Amino acid sequence: MRVIFTLDFEFQEKTYSSIVRVMYTGGLTEYHVRIMNSRLDRWLYDHHIFMESEGRLLPETVSCNQRVALLRNSVQEALHAWMQNQLRIIPPSERLQPGNRNYFIYPDNIKKAK
Repeated sequence: MRVIFTLDFEFQEKTYSSIVRVMYTGGLTEYHVRIMNSRLDRWLYDHHIFMESEGRLLPETVSCNQRVALLRNSVQEALHAWMQNQLRIIPPSERLQPGNRNYFIYPDNIKKAK
């Protein structure tokens, strides 16, 4: 299953947009972030994956320079706010069944809704 959404975040007093792809690997959820600004996206290169376990974002294990750390922190804050305020994306094994009111929110169920 592929889930993709947009995420806006603030960095250096400007608002930027990013595209986030969600992947489920074992017990972890990975958020792969691509910033829609080529300069900032290059800064985030090799540091664009944010891991979640049990509803919490895990700290990055590889150190990076201060500029990249500030950028990651800005994206992580926005991602954390999204996780707290939005409907959680639920893995296929935990989904609601057809007929429930939230059944059609998942991208791979859109074909079934037509």
